[in-house]
Amino acid sequence: MQNFSKESLNITEEKLNKFKQLFPEVFSEGKVDFERLKLQ
Repeated sequence: MQNFSKESLNITEEKLNKFKQLFPEVFSEGKVDFERLKLQ
């Protein structure tokens, strides 16, 4: 039997942070500004 950490991984938050590192200019007020993203 495997032991798992009691802390859950937040995959969505992790991916969003990576996206924010790659495209910081498309974020506005902590959220993705899809109009700015379309211009990229």
